Amino acid sequence: MNRPEFVAPHTGIPSFYKAPIGDIGTVEEGQAVVAGVPMDHGVVLTRTGTRYGPRAIREASLFYRAVQEAGSEKTSVNVRTNVAYRLKDKPNLTDVGDLMIYPQDIHKTSESISDGVFTIVKEGALPVLLGGDHYLTYPAFEGLARGIADRKHGARIGHVHIDSHTDFRDSYEGFGKYNHGTSVRRISENSMISYKNMAWVGLNGSVLDSDIYRIYRSNGLKMISSDDIRVSGIRDAVKEAVEVAADGTDAVYVSIDIDVVDAAYAPGAGVPVFEGISSKDFLVAAETLGEFDVIGAIDLCEVSPPFDTTGRTAYLAANALVTFLSPYLFDIVDLD
Repeated sequence: MNRPEFVAPHTGIPSFYKAPIGDIGTVEEGQAVVAGVPMDHGVVLTRTGTRYGPRAIREASLFYRAVQEAGSEKTSVNVRTNVAYRLKDKPNLTDVGDLMIYPQDIHKTSESISDGVFTIVKEGALPVLLGGDHYLTYPAFEGLARGIADRKHGARIGHVHIDSHTDFRDSYEGFGKYNHGTSVRRISENSMISYKNMAWVGLNGSVLDSDIYRIYRSNGLKMISSDDIRVSGIRDAVKEAVEVAADGTDAVYVSIDIDVVDAAYAPGAGVPVFEGISSKDFLVAAETLGEFDVIGAIDLCEVSPPFDTTGRTAYLAANALVTFLSPYLFDIVDLD
């Protein structure tokens, strides 16, 4: 049966941005590869529900695809920059579905996440992970490290963490070393990364435990707060963080927690925060990240749909990812 050129967003299988559904074993070099990580068993103390995040983000992304398809010549113009974007005939994007999750076994789930990211990276593609709680960043980073090492001996990796929290605790009392509050500390233990190539963006509130503060002071860690962003601007903050992470490295892992955004704009976060950045700054951050070729993997975590009946948190997450993926989705055209 012939299908119309325009397909309503509420029909069909909800892959991210209506991307072709592919197999993780057949990804191609240069592709952006979306994979869901529907887990929340790394959550401690706070709200579960992030396991529903990947599906919600995918469904929200369909709205942005429909808007682009419905536009004249499938082209839209950014009113802030006057740049015209036309949907590619074949966007360089595939959705491989969700990585295997084992709800009662965080270590087996970790192996699945790491193996999935490794499979994508070793083929020269870009993993784009939909969370899921923020623990997933640790095994995903391990997968990136393995994939980069497979392609280059002696490779180094940097990390940018865009979050209201450091996720840099060594352990949580009663919850151990493997959860969404310890993922970056576990990353720092990988031999392919150094403290000098780690950066945080958007920290706010009382988030530094005393041991973290001592490491921060003694190693000169790059930590940019939400107050810093209000002074210097989000674009400069993101550029500074990526440049720190990229200095002398072969790839940078970027991890984003939706709770970096103030809860007024993103109520459906695993941890609601009230001193976060604005939704506009969040989208400018995504736009800025899209300018860097050194990014070897990216995730967006902690969208918890049960705590946002409006769905706007998932829409914001989807909008940010579409913005970041613009080079894979759109051609820049001259309308004159």
